[in-house]
Amino acid sequence: MRKLLLLSSMGLLLASGVMAQGNVVPPHLNTFGKDPIFNAPNIPGTTFSQINMIPYPGKPGKFIVGITVASGLPAANGGVGGSDLLMGVYDATKKQFTPDKNAAFINSSKSEFGLTLHHSGLYAYMESAGTGKYSPYLLSRKSLNAPFNVVGIIQGLPMSQGWWDGSLADIGGKMHILYVLNHNIVAAPLTISGGTVTAGNPILLVKTPVPPKDANSPTPICTNSGELVAITHHVNVNANDHWLSFDLDPNTPALSFITLKDWINNGGYIAGTFYDAHAASSGYRIDSVQSVWWTGGKAKIGTNMEISAYCPIQGTGVTPWVSYFLISDKFLANPITVPGIIGKFGLNPTFLTPVAIGAHNPITGQATINIPIPNSSVLSGYAVPGQSLTIDPKTQKIMLGNTASLTIL
Repeated sequence: MRKLLLLSSMGLLLASGVMAQGNVVPPHLNTFGKDPIFNAPNIPGTTFSQINMIPYPGKPGKFIVGITVASGLPAANGGVGGSDLLMGVYDATKKQFTPDKNAAFINSSKSEFGLTLHHSGLYAYMESAGTGKYSPYLLSRKSLNAPFNVVGIIQGLPMSQGWWDGSLADIGGKMHILYVLNHNIVAAPLTISGGTVTAGNPILLVKTPVPPKDANSPTPICTNSGELVAITHHVNVNANDHWLSFDLDPNTPALSFITLKDWINNGGYIAGTFYDAHAASSGYRIDSVQSVWWTGGKAKIGTNMEISAYCPIQGTGVTPWVSYFLISDKFLANPITVPGIIGKFGLNPTFLTPVAIGAHNPITGQATINIPIPNSSVLSGYAVPGQSLTIDPKTQKIMLGNTASLTIL
């Protein structure tokens, strides 16, 4: 009955061309600052200039992590020289990072940077100066316990650019590389033939919101199956602020999430915690901030729309947080503050329909609902404005997440 009511409400609110994300970013639940886990002495090395992570396939509560160690990676952990790459597994229930040597064999005496992982854990991207100049590489491995090997330099990227900030995600079920091009973030399909890797024609995903500053450091936000739904990234304003794009329409402006006078770059996320590399005066380190947020949703007619909400991982033996999403007929141009509620409200309050996403898994921080979309061509191209709402039942704390759309493709 709840799904029938939702579809009926969506039918009343459908608006052609809404393809937008509103004006509300996820709230900061604590102060953005030095992360207690992903820094020395928990991580081998001295300074750290990039981090990326994915859920460990088949192991809820564990995450595969890739880190660029800017200095000090011991030889025992694969350190060779310059900046080196490090991998390991993070157990969120134990708050413990265990390094491994799965990136050790791709380090060179020059410098490597930007180890980012495909959702499968079997492919990765890096940039390396091992041949004398920086080049973009695709990596692969045969199993999640095996070390990565180089497949080849990714052809078809603008080599004169010298840096790309690549990452990997599926679009339409095919692996793409996300990278920086002409100040914007684009995606191109990858074709692998033996040791030859070729990027196809790029499509524009995120247009820099502050021309001619570079949008950079794209980190994919994906569905459980690895399909790209949003991007967390940076833009060279102030130094290099952290921005979010929950709508992959390049005509929708990105939203500023973390503003800092120092340089921050190439981060990742674990459920409700966002991470950045921070070039602080004390040296490059990993900083983080906790939040509550949701993906919105995108789906073709006749399929299911997956909608996920995230909160900080709580661990076992706790009362799970619960999330909802609210839908309305439009976003507010000027979001409002609601007394007693964390975050800002960004929907038209005159018509609201709440829908339960459900309780968050306390060891993954995720809550997910799947909504069937009728196989009706008249729905294609429509969208519904929405916003997430998360409750901590133990403290009765109410938190508003970001605004985003439910989009029917």
